[in-house]
Amino acid sequence: FDVMLDENLKPWILEVNISPSLHSNSPLDVSIKGQMVRDALNLAGFQLPNAEDVASPSGSASSSTTSLNTVMKEKTKPPVELLTAEKAKKAYYLTQKLPEQEFCSTILDVLTPDDVRVLIETEDEYARRGQFERVFPSRF
Repeated sequence: FDVMLDENLKPWILEVNISPSLHSNSPLDVSIKGQMVRDALNLAGFQLPNAEDVASPSGSASSSTTSLNTVMKEKTKPPVELLTAEKAKKAYYLTQKLPEQEFCSTILDVLTPDDVRVLIETEDEYARRGQFERVFPSRF
């Protein structure tokens, strides 16, 4: 991570490197990078696996590694199939040339199950953001 401190000593991320060095040379480095890594893992929704799921009955190094790899694999979400009402709403808002004010004031009038799912995921992510500041989507 490349971080810049502003005049109030607030850290701002300038760049995220492909292979970031998390080595810390100073207490300030530890403080900033530690919080940033914590917030990044929380924002991504990373959860430690249960000890029971990782434990290997045989206790061998090979089988425990296999067990850990199995537990740590990302669980892919099943594809979301839109219902007829959701497809109709999506088509309506994609084809209409509504002014921004009208668009924003009407799109949430009738919520489809997909809308509710997206809103819940968005609120969950926002709650996990830690010290990160959301920049997109911007506030109206």
